[in-house]
Amino acid sequence: MPKKIILVEDNVDVCLGYKMLINMTNEYEVVNYYHIGDEALKNLNKDMPDIALVDIDLLWVL
Repeated sequence: MPKKIILVEDNVDVCLGYKMLINMTNEYEVVNYYHIGDEALKNLNKDMPDIALVDIDLLWVL
């Protein structure tokens, strides 16, 4: 069973590029992606990721 990943990245092209590359593997699967950090936090219980790849320069409203 692949590890579940969420992506949190405000650059749409970068996010979709990561998603495409990650989903080409058998070991990992992007289960969701977000362009706003707060939305990712709100959905953690729903997505239940094993890994979160997060843009460290992302704006967080909280």
